[in-house]
Amino acid sequence: MVWGHGWHGPLADTVPWLTLADNGALQLHSGNSSIGRGRWSTMLTIAFRGGDYRVAGVTHSWYDTLELSGSECDVNLLTGRGG
Repeated sequence: MVWGHGWHGPLADTVPWLTLADNGALQLHSGNSSIGRGRWSTMLTIAFRGGDYRVAGVTHSWYDTLELSGSECDVNLLTGRGG
């Protein structure tokens, strides 16, 4: 579940949404950029490959609003590359 990281609800910047990438893949976004100190965002990239829909990538970023420190993890599950 992409929105399973801590608090979530129907407030601004906390509701998941879908977009379509230039290459036709679905992008499922979720995050929290308005509640509490710990802000985060997650995007699952869902691609149609070999007759099936597959999670092709995961991007997750986070930061602390008081320390302004944060990081990002981006993994391509089709190639096995990430960072």
